[in-house]
Amino acid sequence: MIKDIIDSKYKVLLDNNHETMVNINNHILRFIKSSHKYFIDGVEVPPVSQILKYNLEDIYKDIDKKVINIASKRGEFLHLEIENYEKNNILGYSKEFKNYLEIKEKYHINSIKNELFIIYMNGNVPFFAGRLDLLYSRDNKLGILDFKRTKDFYEDRVRLQLNLYKMAFTQSFGIDINELACIRLREEIKEFIPIKIDMLESIDAIDSYKMRKNRKWLYVKNWFNEIFIWFRSR
Repeated sequence: MIKDIIDSKYKVLLDNNHETMVNINNHILRFIKSSHKYFIDGVEVPPVSQILKYNLEDIYKDIDKKVINIASKRGEFLHLEIENYEKNNILGYSKEFKNYLEIKEKYHINSIKNELFIIYMNGNVPFFAGRLDLLYSRDNKLGILDFKRTKDFYEDRVRLQLNLYKMAFTQSFGIDINELACIRLREEIKEFIPIKIDMLESIDAIDSYKMRKNRKWLYVKNWFNEIFIWFRSR
């Protein structure tokens, strides 16, 4: 039933090595893979990760970029293993993938949709976009799940990320979410971590992002005005 509702409002229009285009509830989302840029109805919008950066401390600022790149590639590989399994029933071979299967069985996680794009509109204005790792059901609850392969677990970041996903998913498909969770997989680590639903925090984060963006635009506008006045006075 839930899958049918989503399929009625979600159509993949294009998917190749360069980009993906999806019709989500009559809005066209375009995702450029190389630059990781999102466009809703032709308007560039930030990913959820950018809203997190505006609201939370940058946890990667003191980490060497080479280390970040290596960790990112390992995380991408794990996501690919899980995606191939959930979409095509292709078994992965890494220890972390096998731990994922153990957690799925232990916590009775039933996959509904994997790597699902979502959008969020602020009224009629495109605001942000993202992609869910997993939409699942268990114990008569519908949940959104995120996979993490980080050395440390940052609960505040994951909580805000998943709550923003919840807002966008519900707006995109008209379906409410009862549960949020994270599966943390790193070498021998295999954790299922429930995440608190906190919509007020998400609303505050969106408001904060809008305010900072508006201040930045006001600064640029004032700067151009000053330049214009300076040229006129010469």
